[in-house]
Amino acid sequence: MSERAIGAAQLVAQLDAALAFGEQGGASQGGASQGGASQGGASQGGASQGGASQGGASREPSLSALALLAEWAGASGVSLSARPEQISSFMSQARRLRAELSGALDVQLPPELDLTRIAFELQPQRVTLIPARWVGPGVVGGLDPFQLSEGLRAQVAQLHEADIEVAVRVEPQLELVKRLPRFDVDVVVLSTTALMASGRGASRREQFKRLLDASLLASRLGLRVAAAGGVDLAAAEQLARIPQLAEVHVGRGLLGRAMVRGMEAATRDLLMALERGRRSPL
Repeated sequence: MSERAIGAAQLVAQLDAALAFGEQGGASQGGASQGGASQGGASQGGASQGGASQGGASREPSLSALALLAEWAGASGVSLSARPEQISSFMSQARRLRAELSGALDVQLPPELDLTRIAFELQPQRVTLIPARWVGPGVVGGLDPFQLSEGLRAQVAQLHEADIEVAVRVEPQLELVKRLPRFDVDVVVLSTTALMASGRGASRREQFKRLLDASLLASRLGLRVAAAGGVDLAAAEQLARIPQLAEVHVGRGLLGRAMVRGMEAATRDLLMALERGRRSPL
């Protein structure tokens, strides 16, 4: 992701929900992420099964088309996470995204996968290390940097040589953020899972303060700051008030809104929310 001025948060479309929908409907190996065409599932009696209509033509929404619509509407990039048990499907989806999109591609990988092999094959702009924990299509929480291998620093150096930046997703805790510079990573992705589960009132204010404090520390340490984890329209506006925040990743909030408004309109709605937040910085 390209660096932007402090206070101008970018929108990144997180496509895991769309990818999961495509796989459940029949999009597997050979499909395209964030709009990839589904392959498989012949219909029976006119009812679509596995996402394919009569004659074998897919009726699943194209993941690449969704990505292109988000990009055209102003999203700075797209991100896609890999589950170890679905790595073949992920690679196929990510290859097509890399070929068809002009914006940045962020591939999100659990650290137990072969990071350098996958990254060198796909050539994304960023590799983000994530925990291997999902609820539905979404990644939950963050990694513990104290549990990361010391060998990660060498892998990061290899990725940097290939002009691929590296991010780590963590909970917004100061001791976790302080640990990241030892691995020479470029970006910290602060998990907003707890914020989104906090409801309103004092609990939400507490969770938001944790994100604010972690963002301030990360910026002082020379890290770029992103936020991800169940973000909706209201949370996007709230998060954009943090001047140090460079990116907000939105997945289900974007795709759910797109079901009603369409992908382009939903993307613009979120960009407007980010702009409203930016105009009221903390």
